[in-house]
Amino acid sequence: AQGLHPAVGFLVGWGYVFVEALVPPLLLLQLGFTTAATLHQEWSSYPDDLWWPWSLAGAAIIAVAGYFGVRASARFGTVLGVFEVLVFLVFAIWLIAKAGGDNTLSVFGTSHTAEGYEGVSGVFAGSVYTVLAFAGFEAAAPLAEETKDPRRTMHRAVLGATLGIGLFYVLTTYAMSVYFGPDRLGGFGASGAAS
Repeated sequence: AQGLHPAVGFLVGWGYVFVEALVPPLLLLQLGFTTAATLHQEWSSYPDDLWWPWSLAGAAIIAVAGYFGVRASARFGTVLGVFEVLVFLVFAIWLIAKAGGDNTLSVFGTSHTAEGYEGVSGVFAGSVYTVLAFAGFEAAAPLAEETKDPRRTMHRAVLGATLGIGLFYVLTTYAMSVYFGPDRLGGFGASGAAS
């Protein structure tokens, strides 16, 4: 609001409220669909359309965490987040080690992109996913009042989260690229195997 204009801040604020109201139900649906599809793929006897118990379980976990207050909920989210990051870091390091002699810096260029996305057009297409992948770094802002020095801590938290997740994405994407091979991974999304 101060940077552009109060009217812009007003619109962005209300837009954020409406979008945030849609995010939890959509994430719970995605949790249910993904869990059911994964279980069906691993055990064909599990019905692939039995998604709703997983969505309800996710909602129950969120409700219980919320019932115990902001501190307990934040602690629970932190523990789960640290676990998730550690799993991906260990997996990324394992993939890089297994790639051995296939480790190459050429994956940081645009020479291995899918047909039609060479050069700058591929960078723009990838930016769509990059922007969406960074969603959530601003979650530190509502918790600023819970800290000792909110103004200083919030800036550090948001900047640290942005830099940390950026480095994390670079490492994990590099690990996938060198393990599976950059040319093979370049066509992964178009193959249908990604969905």
